[in-house]
Amino acid sequence: MKVLAGKSFLVSALFFTLGQADDKPAEKKADKDREVHVVGIYEGFTKSDGKIHGGKARVEVRRPDKHVTLVLVSYTPVTWEISLDPKTRIEKVILGGGGKSVVKGLPEKTEVVEAFRGSKDPKLAVYAYKSDAPGFRAIVEAIDAMTKQKVANFTGIYRPDSENPLVVEDVSSDEQFSIDYPKPADPSKLPKLTFQAHREIGGKYPHEVVRSFGEFTLTGVKADTLQPLPDHVSRIVYDPVGKKHYGIYRHKLAEIDMKTKKVKELDVGLQVPEISWPADVTFDTKRERVLLTSSGGGGLLYAYSPKKDEWEVLAEKPANAIVYHPKDEIVYGLKGDFGGKMPVFQHINAKGAVVDSMTLEGPFLPGIFGLGPGTGSVQLVAAGDKLVMLINPVGLRGGEGPPPKWSYIYLLDQKTGKAQLVWKENAVK
Repeated sequence: MKVLAGKSFLVSALFFTLGQADDKPAEKKADKDREVHVVGIYEGFTKSDGKIHGGKARVEVRRPDKHVTLVLVSYTPVTWEISLDPKTRIEKVILGGGGKSVVKGLPEKTEVVEAFRGSKDPKLAVYAYKSDAPGFRAIVEAIDAMTKQKVANFTGIYRPDSENPLVVEDVSSDEQFSIDYPKPADPSKLPKLTFQAHREIGGKYPHEVVRSFGEFTLTGVKADTLQPLPDHVSRIVYDPVGKKHYGIYRHKLAEIDMKTKKVKELDVGLQVPEISWPADVTFDTKRERVLLTSSGGGGLLYAYSPKKDEWEVLAEKPANAIVYHPKDEIVYGLKGDFGGKMPVFQHINAKGAVVDSMTLEGPFLPGIFGLGPGTGSVQLVAAGDKLVMLINPVGLRGGEGPPPKWSYIYLLDQKTGKAQLVWKENAVK
């Protein structure tokens, strides 16, 4: 009997082990077949079948043999009407956006999560109907937090029509759908650069920005080198000849003593128009002058000679962010607008004329560029023979959607305007 019992035990153990081995591929297969699809609109249609009604949107899901989590977001309240391919299984529906929404047409016992603004747990109180909108990134981040899954695809339109449903049937390879996008370059393959720039940390409101100045490398800030800027000073630059710092203080150019933190305003007098919304400042070492760009009323590019105490206006409607590059003997600029569109990269000569212009290219999240009015979130820095761009999640921005969360450092190709991401950090803890 002992032998038989032993055999019985071995057989049971064998079946138990085989059962475990079979379960793992099944689990992996189930994970592989699980997908998250997002549908985003601004508002629903309000006329159908000869009647006027509240906003509606029709969605048809064609993902046979897949287990789908369907995320539905809108700006206005919407009734979502769902139809399914017979072989498609809906595991869950997440309702998000700016107002209360409901969903109809689901199989019984399908889980519905209310995450829109005003719900008990508004984890997805944002919307987007385009993947290049700032709100879309917030959707990706919220979905990652709620499901730990990548977005398989996004279907969006401003307003759907009553005759043609929005169809969910494809999977996208777009890198922007990944929570890790954009990914920095391998640090071991980057040049060794040290440069000085501003460290900017945002507060609850756009005007609550804490600024300091210190050394950076392409892998981030050297925290122990940072010096706080005096109150209300948003940018500084160093004059190596006069051995003075100049900076933007409120709505004026000023001399800045970084040791005592004293500020001396410089009056433009009647030589040039009054400065309105100063945006950035740099120092032209060849001509020994401060260059200041403003954005008020379209903006002006000013030049100030400390030796002569003279002002002049070089150009109208200038770039929002500027830097003089001593080795290239040229001013580089980024010109954008308050609407959050992709900036234009400019080459500017000593007279303030734009001699070359191209659209900035690179792995950018939508909405990260804050270029006005006034001092924005973007800095251009000359670093040896290279050009570096820093972006911080501070400043005023146009358009809808939540504010950005990340700080970035990019290497810019001066000739082409193409940017390579070398570092990023989540600045919102």
